Amino acid sequence: MGRIILAQMVNRVLGGAFVAPWEVDELDDTLLDAIQAVGAGAQARSAWAAQRQAIEAIFARRRAEHPTYRK
Repeated sequence: MGRIILAQMVNRVLGGAFVAPWEVDELDDTLLDAIQAVGAGAQARSAWAAQRQAIEAIFARRRAEHPTYRK
């Protein structure tokens, strides 16, 4: 199961289907560390983007409720 998840992360970071789960063991440890670091950064950015979207939705709702705000 771990190989599948790691292969998915590698392919997501590289932007295509480059590594199969049975090929993960053949990758260099330095490359895997770099890909995991980039993958962790991408997860943090997507979490930040979700929070920002929630905040923007609150602002939009408040603007819509405000009596003098013009659209």
